[in-house]
Amino acid sequence: FVAGETAFDKYKPGSSIQYTVGNHLDDIHFSTELPPPAAGKVNLEVAKTIRGLDEEQARNLLNQMQFTIDGEKVSGNTFKNFTNNGDGSYTASYQVQLSIGSASSVTKSAEELMSTTKVEGYKLTEVSVSINGGAVKIGNEASVTIKDQGSGSIEFENTYEQETETMRIVKVDERNQ
Repeated sequence: FVAGETAFDKYKPGSSIQYTVGNHLDDIHFSTELPPPAAGKVNLEVAKTIRGLDEEQARNLLNQMQFTIDGEKVSGNTFKNFTNNGDGSYTASYQVQLSIGSASSVTKSAEELMSTTKVEGYKLTEVSVSINGGAVKIGNEASVTIKDQGSGSIEFENTYEQETETMRIVKVDERNQ
C-alpha cells in the first residue's frame, strides 16, 4: 500500500482543480503462495509427500519430522497446505523467501533428518527426492540453484509399508505319536 500526492493535495480555493482523494494501489494479490521475489531475493519451496500411511498417521509423522533447510533446522509442523492427493499419499510444503544480495544465482539445500521418520508398526521402504519437479533420485538431501528473482523446489517423498511377521503354526496330533 502506498499513499501519494493527489490533485486534492494541491487544491486551493478558487482553483479549477477538482476534488479528488485517492491512494495508489499496485500489484495487489491474495494467495497461499509467496509473492514473486524482488531483486536480490529468491523463493524456495520444500515439499514433503508421505505414502502408505493413513491421514492421521501422515499428519502425526509430519509434525514430528525435522529438516535442515538452508542450514537451519525446521520442524515439519511448520509445513503448510497439508493435502490428501487422492492416491494414498499426503503432501505439505514449506515456503520461504531468501535474500541473496547482489548474486545472480544461489544454491540452497535441504535435508530430511532420517532419525525423525520412524512410525511404529511401519517400515520406511523408500526415501526419494526431486528438484524442480525433475527426475526422482533415492536420497534424503538435495540442492537447487535458483536465479535472482526466481523460484526453486525440493520435493521429498517417503514410502511406508506395514510391518508383518511370519508365524509358523505346527499342529501336533497326539493320536499319531
